[in-house]
Amino acid sequence: MFLASDAPLARVAAELCAARGSYVSGERLAQALGLSRNAVWKHVLRLRRLGYEVESSRRLGHRLVAPSGRPFPWEVAQALRTRSIGRAYRYFDRIPSTQDAARAWAAAGAPDGAAVLAEEQSAGRGRRGAAFAAPRGGLWCSVVLRPRRPAAEAPVLAMLGAAAAAAALVRLGAPGVSLWWPKDVLIGGRKAGGVLAEVAADQDEIGEAILGIGLNLNLRAEDFPPAVRDRAGSLLLATGREVPLASAAAVLFEELEALADAYRAEGPPAVARAWRAFPGLEGRRVCVQTPNGELRGLALGIDDSGGLRLASPGGERVVPAGIVIPAEER
Repeated sequence: MFLASDAPLARVAAELCAARGSYVSGERLAQALGLSRNAVWKHVLRLRRLGYEVESSRRLGHRLVAPSGRPFPWEVAQALRTRSIGRAYRYFDRIPSTQDAARAWAAAGAPDGAAVLAEEQSAGRGRRGAAFAAPRGGLWCSVVLRPRRPAAEAPVLAMLGAAAAAAALVRLGAPGVSLWWPKDVLIGGRKAGGVLAEVAADQDEIGEAILGIGLNLNLRAEDFPPAVRDRAGSLLLATGREVPLASAAAVLFEELEALADAYRAEGPPAVARAWRAFPGLEGRRVCVQTPNGELRGLALGIDDSGGLRLASPGGERVVPAGIVIPAEER
């Protein structure tokens, strides 16, 4: 994580980014930031080590030729167009779990919309606590939300994260984006992302939710474990190009904020409407694992509460939560 001692580095980076490819003299940087010219030079050298292409001239100063594209705080801040989500932001190069870090930050008073992002997770977890691979090249983040909505609506929060992630992938150029109820995002029929929603609620109200979102962006086939390689997808595999993680994070935070705002105002129907903008399970024969047993039937889509509509010989029912498996895989 970048600490308070890294603030001068962030300020030098921000000044160079703001210059948009023009030279900024060392003297001007030193005066604007209250640093010595030698300190400015040391920060420029460190920026180069972090992946920035910076040209330096004794006469003209320093010019940012190309940003790193990595999701450093100052790069995300440059791209961000949100009111709250991502404004409080912690970046880690590598961390066991963004979800754990976000929960600890929330307990210490993190504001609504606070986000934790890591370029790599060593102990990421998914559904039912299962470990999942989170290597470099993906977007791994957790966001603190305090929606103050009825506790019964908790299952819809994972759908909120997935629908926002799907919208972000479309903006990033992904083709064939679809959703697999209730929390998976697919590109071309291959899983390219998912959501882990951990919710703290009393009997009446959702007090806090930590939305963990993972997106396979700049990942190659060999980056995935062999066991899932044949069904995992990524933006890179679908398009042949990489995207800067900083701008991708900003896009995701913008989509999250827009949908979270709509959810606060309208409730689950806002999430259901966003979900229906993408192809889903409609027309698929599925098995749904629920706490009360397994259900089989034909998926008809979702209702306004976010529940899965399932047609079976006994009639249509709405399943509020569960794990969906294609019938042919059972």
